[in-house]
Amino acid sequence: MPLFPRTAKCDPARFAPLPARLGPTTDPEIRAVIDLVVNATVSPPAGQVLALTLKLRRFLHERVPRIREVADRLLPVDDPRRLAAEKCADEATYRVWYVKPAGGLEAEFRYCLGLARIAEELLDHQCRLAQGTASQP
Repeated sequence: MPLFPRTAKCDPARFAPLPARLGPTTDPEIRAVIDLVVNATVSPPAGQVLALTLKLRRFLHERVPRIREVADRLLPVDDPRRLAAEKCADEATYRVWYVKPAGGLEAEFRYCLGLARIAEELLDHQCRLAQGTASQP
């Protein structure tokens, strides 16, 4: 059967304008938290580790769905950039929801360090996706 203009059924959400929900590509507060955790030579006090962990968990909880949505809408299914962003989002989700620190300050700090590293990687993917959005017509 021949195709005629404007008769094909398609997903209108797929071709809708891209959301501006990706957020800023540089978050100074979360970048400061990541730098503090990654560059620490010794574990900070327990209260500070808990506060940093909560900030990182909240950031990952908010940002992962946005990254997934934009990657789904911008990139084809077999694109390596999309696969890398989805893998990073899966890892972040796993660490936030299923991995918990063992007892002790050192274990809590290592957990916080893992969250900081995955948040940093997620921000890198966000920057790459934002650059891809800017190059879209």
